[in-house]
Amino acid sequence: MSIKIANRFKPFTHEAGAKAPLPLSSYTLEAFPSFFRVFDENEVVLEINFGIQGPVDGFTLMQDIEKAKLYVYGTGAEGFFRFSLSYREEKLTLKLDRAHKEVSYSIAKIENLSINCEIEGSLSAKDELVLQTGAKALDLLPLERLSFGNHKKQDATLIRRRNDPKEFLPLWFALGQRMQKKEAPEIKEDLLTTLSRGFSLCFSDLFAKSTKKPEHLGFTDITDAGLYEGYELIRTMLVYEENDTFHLLKKMPHLFHCGRVVDLKLKEGVFIDIEWSKKSIKKLHIRSQIKTSLTLSFQKSLRTCRESSPKGASSQALKRVRAIDDAVIINVKVGTTYLDRFQK
Repeated sequence: MSIKIANRFKPFTHEAGAKAPLPLSSYTLEAFPSFFRVFDENEVVLEINFGIQGPVDGFTLMQDIEKAKLYVYGTGAEGFFRFSLSYREEKLTLKLDRAHKEVSYSIAKIENLSINCEIEGSLSAKDELVLQTGAKALDLLPLERLSFGNHKKQDATLIRRRNDPKEFLPLWFALGQRMQKKEAPEIKEDLLTTLSRGFSLCFSDLFAKSTKKPEHLGFTDITDAGLYEGYELIRTMLVYEENDTFHLLKKMPHLFHCGRVVDLKLKEGVFIDIEWSKKSIKKLHIRSQIKTSLTLSFQKSLRTCRESSPKGASSQALKRVRAIDDAVIINVKVGTTYLDRFQK
């Protein structure tokens, strides 16, 4: 009966020299098989050379949004290697997770960072280079997860080629939650067009900021929706609050006729899971850690639904049919309240 999303958000690319923003930070990694460059906004703050002998087969840069890490791996002339890059508290940590033998390194450039080890040396498996940044990382919070029923490989090159919002919007939605908060831009056209153009023109590789100029592609007025701003815009498709009322799926484009979202936070201690198909909500689960009252507004075509109370409630209140008006007040108890059998 629960609503789940099995997919894990781990987009990747096999392109050498690809860029990816590091979750929980303002840093971006540009990765080659034997050379890493780290940017803070547009400024290069770190360059490292590695003694990895090519050719490197299966070179991959992966952005693990779930764990808020970047992984770089492949198989060189001396065997398999895998690096991970993460940001916690005020520390930027580069770790050699796996390697058949020691990998030499040489730091070619370092700016605005401090390191407690030698500029040149070698790393064995499980060794780390830890750099102090002076800027606190964002907290690693649970993700609100979105799916439009797409299960294709999360190869960034193919995603960009197909340019299907069903593929890239759930990734954008997840990654945006791991980035610094900014105010969502004013929308000058419909929401889906803004997001689709933003993905095509404002990002490259694994959601790194693009260096392309929109005017060179024939566009003169493009809303620059960043990662967090895009998350906020996508979230309005699912829920938005107005006059103490939560509106569900009111702004969902018709393109997304089915989908799921889980762990969507309404307010402190209250989360919802939604499943919809044929452009209409089918299930709504309200998981609450507190007793509270919610005012919900559903799609206009819906007339009734069934409400099931949390376990432990009296048998009389266990299940009942609710009429859906412009707004429905739900008295939520601690536990999970189920709404289903939505009828038009």
